[in-house]
Amino acid sequence: MATSAAMVKSSSSVSHHQFAFYDLLPTFCEVAGIHDFPTAYQSNENDRFDGISFYPTLRGREETQTKHDFLYWEFHETNMIGVRQGDWKMVVERGKPRLYNLSTDLHEDHDIAAQHPEVVRSLIDIIYQEHTDSKLFPITLPQRP
Repeated sequence: MATSAAMVKSSSSVSHHQFAFYDLLPTFCEVAGIHDFPTAYQSNENDRFDGISFYPTLRGREETQTKHDFLYWEFHETNMIGVRQGDWKMVVERGKPRLYNLSTDLHEDHDIAAQHPEVVRSLIDIIYQEHTDSKLFPITLPQRP
């Protein structure tokens, strides 16, 4: 599965800013001085662009960095959904959620969904908030507890 966060390191600092692939375009555009790209690619009122530039982090200006409340992604090819919020990461494969605490289980070896139903419920709520049904890109949503 694609990574949902990365570490940016320079010769003098390390950042644990969480970002996703959809943050690359706004970052590259900011570096290039292009500021109207979200509206330039919006074709209707339902379109929205979720990416946030992490250029401030690259420049060592963490205090001005806008952050995501959560990261969300879907892969219809593998029927998988992912949600990351802080140290929590939930992977939903064919409708079955698995939960990991990345601060203690970086390799996602131990599914702790049964021990944290409130976290699972909260992350499933995010899925239902963010998901858009599509006949072209079908995916199995988890059951709401």
